[in-house]
Amino acid sequence: MANQLQAVLFDWAGTTVDFGSLAPTEVFVEIFRQRGVEITIAEARGPMGRAKRDHIAEVANLPRVAEVWREKHGRRPTDDDVQAMYDDFLPLQKATLAQGADVIPGVVDAVKELRAMGLKIGSSTGYTRELMSVVAPLADEQGYRPDCVVCSDDVSAGRPAPWMNFLAAQKLGVYPMSDVIAVDDTAVGIEAAKNAGMIAVAVTRTGNAMGLSEVEVTALPATELAARLATIEAMFLASGADYVIESAAELPRLVAGGPLHQRFRLRTESQLPEKIDAVVFDFDGVFTDNRVWVTQHGEESAACHRGDGMGIGLLKETGVPVLVLSKEPVPIVVHRCQKLGLECLHGVDDKLPLLERWLAERKLSIANTIYMGNDINDRECLIAAGCGVSPSDGHPDILPLANIVLEKAGGHGAVRELCDLVVRKLNLPHQNFRRRDAESQRSAK
Repeated sequence: MANQLQAVLFDWAGTTVDFGSLAPTEVFVEIFRQRGVEITIAEARGPMGRAKRDHIAEVANLPRVAEVWREKHGRRPTDDDVQAMYDDFLPLQKATLAQGADVIPGVVDAVKELRAMGLKIGSSTGYTRELMSVVAPLADEQGYRPDCVVCSDDVSAGRPAPWMNFLAAQKLGVYPMSDVIAVDDTAVGIEAAKNAGMIAVAVTRTGNAMGLSEVEVTALPATELAARLATIEAMFLASGADYVIESAAELPRLVAGGPLHQRFRLRTESQLPEKIDAVVFDFDGVFTDNRVWVTQHGEESAACHRGDGMGIGLLKETGVPVLVLSKEPVPIVVHRCQKLGLECLHGVDDKLPLLERWLAERKLSIANTIYMGNDINDRECLIAAGCGVSPSDGHPDILPLANIVLEKAGGHGAVRELCDLVVRKLNLPHQNFRRRDAESQRSAK
């Protein structure tokens, strides 16, 4: 499955739960305070993303912290001191984790959209398995349940080593690593993703680098928020992040409509239904580029792609029923469908009930139906159909819902692209239709 996105691997605190990654910070401060050493919030946050024992060791070895420790205890902190603090950290953190298990807004819906694209969802965390026994069930109650959870004590070394990423990929059954997105809110998490050979996506607004609750972020003046986000973005890009988004909730749009769509072709026959009962098209924005020319007399015209007509001819030859279902009650739709020999239902405001009735009358299954649409009035049909398809220039709210996002735009060959996919899926190569190509081409003109 090379060159095909297969999975997303999410971090937990600051990425999918605990807006601002607040839960661990105060506990790190507290375990040093108990030993007479005050550390700052910035010092406590610095190594965030690492395994918790490694995190404590790194804070203890900061020059300022080590000097304060020497003044208090007559020596620098030792490995035994780190272990003792780690032993205290676990019960303290476990007692407070319930307050840091709220799923970040938009994450649950984003995961649903990513799964609808055919992507597996994994996760990794600097928390231990014991700590995650608190967090994971609470997240599950809110609707977030990744396909696997890999903890820092499941592997020989935590981030920036790639072992958690590798283990998560193994549990998900996906490779190569270049087909996996890793999403994290820490520089060390981005480093681990790059060490694993994964696509690294950093989040700025919800994570450790911002370090604020959702309420605090919302209260920031717009100029200050923009400046902070820009600084964090620059830090992540310098750390090697391939892409930077404000929240994990934005990932579906990046995958479906942004640069990742150009890099990984989500258009593949494997995402079509095994059995294809019908192919249904919207018209405007699918057969056309959504533009309309209006004369001074109020007459409308639009441009269609001749290659689409050829594709429809080949699709019809497979024997699969084809329907055009359009909101527009205009003659253009009827005339074009008549030219192509397509059944057409137009002037339809609520498409899904009519689609379901059309299928039921023919004893066809919506689960085996391909629906191609480009705008928000296609939403219900795209979700209900066994395979939802959008042109590359579909509405941003529609792209994440589509199982397949085509490379071509509406009115510029998108219909032909889908027809070719279906013909290949049915193992009916174009050569089988050579004798009738001339007839198909004449009907397309």
